[in-house]
Amino acid sequence: MMLPAPNPVRHIALLLACCLTCALGTGCLDGGTDRADKLAAIARWEDRRLAPQDSLGGMLADGDAHVRLAAVRAAGLIGRDDALPRMIDLREDPSQTVRAQMLFSLGLLADTLAVPVLVAAITDPRPAIRQAALRGLAQMPNRGAALVQVAAGDSPKDRAAAWDALRNQVDQVGRQELLLALQGGLVSSEPDVLWRVLRCVERLPDSTLVPLVIPATRSDRVQVRVHSYRALARLGGAAARQAVLLSAADHAFRRLPGQRVDIAACRALGTLAVEAPPEQMPAVAAFLIDRSGSASSHVAMAALDAMTACVARRPLPDEAADQESLLPVWRIRMARAALQRMDHPEAGVRAAAVTARAALRGAGSLDDFAPRLAVEESAHVMAALTRAVGDLCTDPDNRLKPFLGSLLFDAPPDTDLPAQRWLRNGLVGAAALDALAANETCDPHHRWQTQVDLMMRAVMPGATDDEQVLAATALGHLGDHPDDATARGVVGVARRIAGPWRSDLKLAAIECLGKMFSAPDSVWTPGETATAETRLLLSSSFDDPDVRIRLTARRTAQETGLLPAHLIPTAASLRATLPAFVRSADQPPVTVQFDAPRVTGTTNRGSFTLELKPDVAPNTCAVFLDLVNRGFYAGLTFHRVVPDFVVQGGDPTGTGWGSSGYTIRSEWSDLPYHRGMVGIAHSGKDTGSCQWFVTLSEQPHLVGRYTVFAEVVDGLEIFDGMQPGDKFNLAVAH
Repeated sequence: MMLPAPNPVRHIALLLACCLTCALGTGCLDGGTDRADKLAAIARWEDRRLAPQDSLGGMLADGDAHVRLAAVRAAGLIGRDDALPRMIDLREDPSQTVRAQMLFSLGLLADTLAVPVLVAAITDPRPAIRQAALRGLAQMPNRGAALVQVAAGDSPKDRAAAWDALRNQVDQVGRQELLLALQGGLVSSEPDVLWRVLRCVERLPDSTLVPLVIPATRSDRVQVRVHSYRALARLGGAAARQAVLLSAADHAFRRLPGQRVDIAACRALGTLAVEAPPEQMPAVAAFLIDRSGSASSHVAMAALDAMTACVARRPLPDEAADQESLLPVWRIRMARAALQRMDHPEAGVRAAAVTARAALRGAGSLDDFAPRLAVEESAHVMAALTRAVGDLCTDPDNRLKPFLGSLLFDAPPDTDLPAQRWLRNGLVGAAALDALAANETCDPHHRWQTQVDLMMRAVMPGATDDEQVLAATALGHLGDHPDDATARGVVGVARRIAGPWRSDLKLAAIECLGKMFSAPDSVWTPGETATAETRLLLSSSFDDPDVRIRLTARRTAQETGLLPAHLIPTAASLRATLPAFVRSADQPPVTVQFDAPRVTGTTNRGSFTLELKPDVAPNTCAVFLDLVNRGFYAGLTFHRVVPDFVVQGGDPTGTGWGSSGYTIRSEWSDLPYHRGMVGIAHSGKDTGSCQWFVTLSEQPHLVGRYTVFAEVVDGLEIFDGMQPGDKFNLAVAH
């Protein structure tokens, strides 16, 4: 079910979309050239993430409300806590739109001095101001006492916003105080409030809440029922398990839209069945087997994933590899269902079926995988097969054992393995490296030398994107294999890496070294040279232009004790001394709000239309349009599909690691992430690039943390069946 469209008065972002005349209230000048020049200057500061203090302060006090609005938005996005007093002065601004943006920007700053201002604003008589304050409190750590009060108030809209904020602050609120609030919230008669309360229950699992959650499993509202299943999965126990089973069987009777509810039921049962007694497993298995044959590929994927989850703690006897009758009947039936789904036409279902078959049948499934290695056309399915083979091949004489190495290095000419066509493919090769690292029956030297060799390829001339993906994957594993030579090799890669992959690989290298130097002395005693080189790398990383590298180096230095405390800067100092961002010459010029055309997309499943939102994310929209016009997205894939959450694509490597060659600034707003919103994927503030995602259901926790830049206004239903590896093309609509 798609929730009703939010009231425009509630959202600053939508207010900005209006023609900012009367809405901005008094204080507007005539505008013209002076206004345009000021807005352009603010846009440049926002892009550089650096603004002259006096100049920004002057803009915050400007006589033109358009300028004040842009300035307070920029202050929040830049992170200028020294502008806090001037921002707080806007509490009395004649423009309600400016006041509302100020409150949300205070939340982005996350300065504790702003908390009293936000708390005071949640009692304002104007709904738009109260809502903005609640959304601001959702963004910054606070004790949550004021949010608990609003959550028990009279306004359903305020209560919903308060519960959204509380979910982000669960760790800050007293457990008993929050538990009492949840007990009161779970009896709410407002569906739009109740499902948000259930989301908070997931963050505070307490078995006393089970009886209060169970009635929600009988709701006719899809959103409520979905989140009741999720909450019960976190709470656990026999009563929760039985409630989900009974409710799941009731879906057809109540004629609920089946896909979302079935996905949630499958996931919940996969979690709850982990501790289920044997007598309850036939009922769980019957439900999952039935849903694995669903006409909806996303339901089938969820059911197969649940099969994998529910046997995670039910190890197979070694003898079962050759004697299926040693397995309980319910497990045999699920294993056979998974085997059937391995021939499914959709790649996502096949990949999930491979993983489920391996978990349910163990080494007895290897003979099922061998013939598929030669014919599988999907990289995602091939990656699943690779992991399964790597996990299950514990016999040194197994003929599939050389398969992993042949995915990474040129095989002998007489090999009969089919892996060479996937040689060093980023997605499949990463799966092979994962499998090698986990398979303790492989020759130890081969296991780790392979990782080192792949890591070193990243700094070789002409290294491909796929090889960079493999290097990053290898760095993730090498931290578990500390020795001097490897540590020095990792330091060398961190120093030498350049180009678009520099930040990602340097981050991975520092994290790898952190794991190595945290190893106990019984495992590794670092040599003087490796220690000295690592110390030098950490110290120099404090001056890196990427704040993620600075902060990761700081954390590593603290956790390993490699540097004395007086040589480790504070996090605030590392942020305060960041240089201005240098905009890539490949990006279009900095822009302010403009009239953007729609973008149409075509896939093998149908077409869709995106309506861009340059009023809240002008530079993201400009970059996106530039990439579309240059044909960057032609033939790229949706590499990530999470049923009932997101479909993500736009990575030229198809792995989730790729980029356009540059990063773009985050343009966070309070625009809600309801179903069909389009955002930019990232690994931290200002690290987004070309990857974008579509939300398949409402996701409040993404608000203010991922840039919203578009909405699917036509063809949204095709994303409900999208599969990993599906290709798309984009074009500007004329």
